[in-house]
Amino acid sequence: MTTDRLDVLFGDHPAAQRVVAEATEQLALTLAQITVLPDPQRIVVGGVMARRSLMQCGGVAFLDAVRRRVPTYACHAVIGHATPVVASELGFDSVAIGGLAAALQSLSE
Repeated sequence: MTTDRLDVLFGDHPAAQRVVAEATEQLALTLAQITVLPDPQRIVVGGVMARRSLMQCGGVAFLDAVRRRVPTYACHAVIGHATPVVASELGFDSVAIGGLAAALQSLSE
């Protein structure tokens, strides 16, 4: 299966919904931990995770579900604010573009 057909994998099937729910919790917990230590201005989610077909599961957007769960784990009282979680403006190709940019930069050094 390719990433072009993730919408089929993450459809209305109960097992797929459980997998997405667990992925939501794990990603939310990880992002919440990231907000405390380096205190980023925002967290940008890219690659496959930013793909619209993956984000839709049972009518609920995956990234929206993650955004709702991050505050459950984050210590906003410690850092004084909530850290926004946003989808990459570069979309699905953001990881590849970042890798290419890093490779090009290393060539020029």
